Amino acid sequence: MKTTRKILLFGFLALFLSSIVYAKADSTFVFSHKYHKEMGIEDCSTCHMSVSESVNSSDDLLPTAETCQMCHGDEVVPPPADFPRSTDYIPHFSHKKHVSDENVECTTCHTGIMDSEQPVVTHLPTMQTCFTCHASKIKEVPQDCYTCHTPDQKLTPKSHTVAWKKTHGMPANAGREECSTCHVNESFCQNCHFGDNVTQQSHPMNWEYSHGVEAKQQSSNCSTCHENKQFCVECHAANLVMPVTHSAPDWANATTGGRHATEASMDVDNCTACHASPGTDPTCLECHSK
Repeated sequence: MKTTRKILLFGFLALFLSSIVYAKADSTFVFSHKYHKEMGIEDCSTCHMSVSESVNSSDDLLPTAETCQMCHGDEVVPPPADFPRSTDYIPHFSHKKHVSDENVECTTCHTGIMDSEQPVVTHLPTMQTCFTCHASKIKEVPQDCYTCHTPDQKLTPKSHTVAWKKTHGMPANAGREECSTCHVNESFCQNCHFGDNVTQQSHPMNWEYSHGVEAKQQSSNCSTCHENKQFCVECHAANLVMPVTHSAPDWANATTGGRHATEASMDVDNCTACHASPGTDPTCLECHSK
């Protein structure tokens, strides 16, 4: 009986000790930018020493285990392992050029990293981050995209299938935030949807004469491109296009105002479709200022 107890006790002790060794060997080193900031290390080049000379995104700029040991020695147990390196970032990127710009700090691109308690790839700048400064340089898509991307990179989103030209109107109308990631300049849309496009599917033949019905029924479709009603007003004014009621003999007179005064009092919102500011619109002021 005593022998059995000794065996069990020895077994439990061995299991306990092995669990400690296993836990020690399996423990992972966690790096905290936040902790180092609180310790007074706010200069990124202290650990990322080669950043100021790096001209390629393929350069390995992460600190190695030996870099950590320069300050910590062997007090970190187990010693820190090298973190996985980023291998799929854009090929053409120069840290050196950005660091030399006095208006750009590390946290300008790596937002929130100094408050991070563990290293994560979410602090790598996205393309939208780059556009914060560089959007004005993008004039033509996709040609200008290859300033950073290489020609062998497939940049077209999965949504851009063979039928995308015919079906992209609905997603674009629902929200352009995703589109603007690449098409930062609205002229990209206008190049297709303006001018000769009156003969295309969205604006078929005789569109100038029939678009009024479509505008009445689904004006939201028009606002995909024509965000401001001023576009309509300018065209209608230049071509002397107006509602049929406006040409009636009793539409307006200097004495009682005529029919337009009655209709305006009943539904002034209808007037604002063309006359954006009733009472101050130049057309209104011709009579109302007298």
